[in-house]
Amino acid sequence: MFTPLNEVERSLIAAVEDPTKQGAFARALLEGELIACPTSMPEDESAGIPELHGVTIAHEVAAAVFTAPERVVQTLGPDAPTVTFKALELLEWLRPGPVVLNPGQDYTVIWSAEELDALIALVLAGETVGQTGIRLGIPAQKPVALIRRLSAALGGEATVAEAYLMLAKREDRAGERLLLGVASNGAWSRVEALVGEAVRGSPADNRPLDLMPLDDSWVARTLKSGIPIVAPRVRRVRFSIPKG
Repeated sequence: MFTPLNEVERSLIAAVEDPTKQGAFARALLEGELIACPTSMPEDESAGIPELHGVTIAHEVAAAVFTAPERVVQTLGPDAPTVTFKALELLEWLRPGPVVLNPGQDYTVIWSAEELDALIALVLAGETVGQTGIRLGIPAQKPVALIRRLSAALGGEATVAEAYLMLAKREDRAGERLLLGVASNGAWSRVEALVGEAVRGSPADNRPLDLMPLDDSWVARTLKSGIPIVAPRVRRVRFSIPKG
């Protein structure tokens, strides 16, 4: 029987019983602490996060984190070393995942790379820009046709380095909107023209689309955990091997 030991675990149980409380659980989790089990204790605490114990899930190794030291004991035994971290700091370090919370327990959560990004975005999106509150998230119903047209339009433009799409809710505007962030080293008017053409040619979507450059703001950082429209281009370097 899983008896909750702290507020995070109480929020977890509530979210399982009532899916509408999943957001509250995510925020309680990321504003609190998590326990990890290093494979060996670091000699220098300033060395950063050590290598952590993992579990194999569907042929893939996932980092194991726990909501309380007692869960480590129940899962890995009393001799397992534990280290306490700020949850957000730990999960950001463990990206892209996967990560499993409380493996072997009655209440276990598994986050894929996409789910882990969306989870962290919940907290990052709790900040504000000026006096305007905004929250970002992954849309439950993805605008597939629009994504394809945006990818085709922006992906073929050499000046566009990367672009991402997320769902946005703003306090100063009614309803849901889509927010597209684009990094470009060319004229911004060219980006606006390409996006405008893609939107006009896409089947109707009830959600308006806003456009912004990817800068150093928290909104731009959060957008990079959204739906990739144009993935960062990898520079390929070819080395010539001298004949010996």
